[in-house]
Amino acid sequence: MKLALCFAVFTGMLLAADQDSFQGNWKLVAGLRDGKPLTGDGVNATLTIQGDHFTLTQAGQTVSGTFTLNEAANPKTADLVTDGGTMQAIYDIRAGNRFRVCVGKPGAARPAKFESRAGSGNSFGEWVKTQ
Repeated sequence: MKLALCFAVFTGMLLAADQDSFQGNWKLVAGLRDGKPLTGDGVNATLTIQGDHFTLTQAGQTVSGTFTLNEAANPKTADLVTDGGTMQAIYDIRAGNRFRVCVGKPGAARPAKFESRAGSGNSFGEWVKTQ
């Protein structure tokens, strides 16, 4: 019984690792949407993550929602819930202060690769932590 409890606690600590890494403020450093590079206001995006809540500001618009992570998946997955629907994503944390993410349109299938090809509707971004 003690072994099962220790395993459960240890597993919970591992699953919280990525959640903790995401906390804070982020700036988009590169991005693609539907195969096209983001330019101008589109690349000047900021992201704030507190707990399981996020706020994204891009091109004068703000979107807020919640997310859940699946760190056991390969690649790791995230489900983002906003007023506009649920979006499925894959992500990868790099060095604790950078991450990349590929997000499908609301209701679309989860992307399989970190790419955004023309006609896919996927958005790809590389983010760096600012705080």
